[in-house]
Parts: sequence; C-alpha cells; structure tokens
Amino acid sequence: MLFNKMPKLKFYPDNRNNVRWKCPGLFENDNALIMLHDLCAELHIKQPVHAVFGGITSPWSGGRIPQIDTISEKELYSIVEEYNKRNIECHFTFSNFKVKPDHLNDYIGNLVCKVLSDIKFPNNLIISSDLLSEYIKDKYPSIRQTASVIKPSYEKPLYDETADYYNDLCKRFDYVCIRPEFNTDINFLRKLKHKHKIELMVNQICFSKCPLAQIHYDKAVKYTPEDTEAGKRIRFCHKKAQDIHTIYDHLNNSSNQIDKMIKNGFYNLKLKGRGASTQSLLSEIIGRYIFEPTGYFPIIEDYILNKLKLV
Repeated sequence: MLFNKMPKLKFYPDNRNNVRWKCPGLFENDNALIMLHDLCAELHIKQPVHAVFGGITSPWSGGRIPQIDTISEKELYSIVEEYNKRNIECHFTFSNFKVKPDHLNDYIGNLVCKVLSDIKFPNNLIISSDLLSEYIKDKYPSIRQTASVIKPSYEKPLYDETADYYNDLCKRFDYVCIRPEFNTDINFLRKLKHKHKIELMVNQICFSKCPLAQIHYDKAVKYTPEDTEAGKRIRFCHKKAQDIHTIYDHLNNSSNQIDKMIKNGFYNLKLKGRGASTQSLLSEIIGRYIFEPTGYFPIIEDYILNKLKLV
C-alpha cells in the first residue's frame, strides 16, 4: 500500500499537539471523517478530530439548517457508537434560543438525549436556551452541555459582554463557545477564568460585530423569499462577501492568531462548516487548519475521495 512507503512525518506543528479540534460533518460526512481517523491510526498520526458536530431537524435546532430531517433510534446508536469507539465525541446542535415549553417533548430531541444517556460517553449538546438547558439537566443529568456561540447574540446583541459574562456561563455549562470577536483580544482572553472550558471558533467568515447576526440566526431555519428581514440580511452578507479581499474586519483567524490563542492556554478550537461538501471539508477546513502543510495531506485526501467514489 502507498501509505506503507511514506516516511514518518510531522503533520502537526509542535505547539498544536494538545489542541482538541471540533469539526463539522456529523450526519453529513460520517464516512469521510471515520475513514480519516482510521487512516491516521494506520499511519501512526495523532488523532486529528476530537469531536464532530451536526444536527437533526427539531424545534430545538438552531444555526444552519440540519442536513437530515429524521433518524431511527437504531441508526442514531450506530453512528454515535462508530465515532465513540474511535474516541471521537458527538456534539448535537440544539442551539435554538427561542425554545418554548411545548417544544420540550420533541421526539427527536428526546431521542438524542436518550441515546446519549444510554451510551455513557462524553458526548455533548450545544445549547442556547436556558429553558432547554434546565430541562436537559433535570431529565438527562449525565449529558454534557456547551453554551452555543448563538447565545450571546441574543443576550448581548450590542457585543458588550464582559469576560465575567463568560465566566458565569462556565459555572452553568461544561463548555462555552465565545464570540469570535474576542478570539484575538488577548487582554479579554486573559480575564477568562476557566480556559479548559472555553471554546474558540477560528474560521468564522462573517464580519466583526455584524448588526444582523441575530436576524441571521432567527431566519436561518425558516426562510422564505418574501421575508424582508431575511432578505435584508442576505443582501448585506452578499455585499460584504464581495469585499472580503479588500476589508480587514472579517473573523477568519490566521495561523499566527491561532498560535497566540494556544500560547495563552486555549486548546478547544472549533471549525465551522456545516453543509460543506466532503472535498471542501477535507481540504479547506481540516487540511488547512488541522494539518501541517507538509504537502502529504492531499495524498490522504485523494485516497479518501477515491474510496468514496467522489473523484
């Protein structure tokens, strides 16, 4: 096999050996992510992905539209256990800030909780709603929770949160994803008291302090062309996206910026990209951010794409 002839290589920078990468792709690119893990194990390359995240359509869902509408209990057990036996956590995006009391009995949401409770692996729910968070704590107390990056968009819409806001969230949640606007504010990061709980999203392609972020989250799941508020948000984003190469306020962090985060003790790094194609996930997200650019990762990528008959 080709890989048996490859020399032992350093695929990662030394300072990133302790990073816990959380990647998109749950329910979207499961075969590719599992194959990537198995190939890395065969090559004696450190496990590249520590957690995967994604969602299923539910009143609890938030952020991007989930890629699947439903799933059987048997399928859910199978997918989660395939990741878990490779020591990869599954994080479910139940980040709708506006969960209502009558949503708490949702079948899919409770099915996920039942499965995660039964499996007893440190999987996770990504949550914005305090109502949903308290419901999960009461009914499924063993399940860990991450405070979603969406949460402060509603609670602090003017981007005026302090470090104490996140310190307080750390008392209530197992992990807390802070808004990318603060990723490079070293003075702000140094005031965070629970670094092991803080999660930094390093490849956000939106723009700093976007005035339409809350509208974005409100309209992402339920959008119609007649919706003028959603249309306003989309026109704004398209205009800004066209200027991405000429402006400097977007939130996509550079390699040097990521190195500074790590130097200051932040090792839980998240990569956005739900809905990405397999090739985009491997090359533009995982290849670019996780692997050292030695020139050898494309060999692994091509192998996976060929095995999945995508090239």
